Amino acid sequence: NEEVQSRTRSGPHNSQSSMPSQSSRRLCPDLKKKMLTLLNKLEQFDKENFGAFLEPVPQDVPGYYEIITNPMDYSTARKKLMSREYASLDELVDDLDLIYSNCDLYNEPTSVLGIEAKKQRKLLHQTAVLL
Repeated sequence: NEEVQSRTRSGPHNSQSSMPSQSSRRLCPDLKKKMLTLLNKLEQFDKENFGAFLEPVPQDVPGYYEIITNPMDYSTARKKLMSREYASLDELVDDLDLIYSNCDLYNEPTSVLGIEAKKQRKLLHQTAVLL
């Protein structure tokens, strides 16, 4: 039985009702570039390792979607970025951090995926600070 990532989370930026319509949002080109740089770096790191966070967790993973009520992965974050659902770098960082928090919730912290989530979380925050 393979280990998997993800966790629950709520927050004001996750609420669709409090956000302006996506079509009315304009994302500063410099901000979008920073967000893409961050996401590309994390995706590349994941591809070179386990690739565990690239796509949504399959629906048939036992108990996953009962434990994890707000799943997140890199492809979902990319879709949200491209559809202008993030108004700030912090919102993207929050969703990316959610990937690792979900992993911590579903898996043991000392598991292979738990350790990988810790590495990628560290890379996320080290990279985001530089942007």
